[in-house]
Order: sequence, then C-alpha cells, then structure tokens
Amino acid sequence: MDFLAYAESENLEATPVAVVTEDPRLVLKWRGKKIVDISRAFLDTNGAHQSAEAAVESPARENSELNPHPWSWYDGGDEEVHDRWLRMLADLNVCSQKGLVEMFDSSIGASSV
Repeated sequence: MDFLAYAESENLEATPVAVVTEDPRLVLKWRGKKIVDISRAFLDTNGAHQSAEAAVESPARENSELNPHPWSWYDGGDEEVHDRWLRMLADLNVCSQKGLVEMFDSSIGASSV
C-alpha cells in the first residue's frame, strides 16, 4: 500500500483495483461472486496454440526483387545486393512514417496517460 501513500502525497486519487498473488490464475470477483477464473498459462497464449509449420521455397529468378529493375533508387550496373538494399533503405519514400502518424494522432495533447 506504499503506492497509495505516494499517490496521496502527490494529491492524486488512487484506488486499489487488483491484488497480485503467486497463484498462477486470473480471478475476477464482482459483488463478492467469482466471475472469472482463468489460468495464467492460457492468458500467456492468448488462447491460441503457438506452433506453426512453414515451407519456404526459393523465389524464381524472373520477377525477383533481387533482379535489376528500373526503380528510382537503382540505376542498374553490377551493384551488389547489399549495396542496392542500403540505397533503397536510404530513400525517403520507403522510410518509417511513424513520426508523421504521431503528429496527426488524435490523442496527442489529450489528457490520456
């Protein structure tokens, strides 16, 4: 309950909503009645089996991304795949637009935590 004391010292309203125990289960009660009782192992998997099989085939040489194309970042020649890849990643048209998305996110400036 130290957290509640810290919150009070900062003039913040805080209410306990959970008790963490060593029991590997999520138990929710409402009005004294147990309404949820789920194992932690089930929650860790999101309810789905976490296994899959995959077979990966080598791509055909024709129409391959590794063959020369008239892309804006590639002007032909004997450039190594590694160098071509780095040139493509340096192109602003393929860079991350995370900052742009965040600038227009409706929650920015709101009172959310």
